Amino acid sequence: MKEVVEIMYLTKEGFILDGEKYEKRIGPIPKTPYKEGMEETMRTLMR
Repeated sequence: MKEVVEIMYLTKEGFILDGEKYEKRIGPIPKTPYKEGMEETMRTLMR
């Protein structure tokens, strides 16, 4: 529970995850368009 208390701020303040730091080190990160990801997820769940 101690860890939960430590990260509670994440539920109160907005934040954006950004891969810029990693792209500088390892190069471009492949991205899947939102719609394509949702369609693939639904296909997988319906199997």
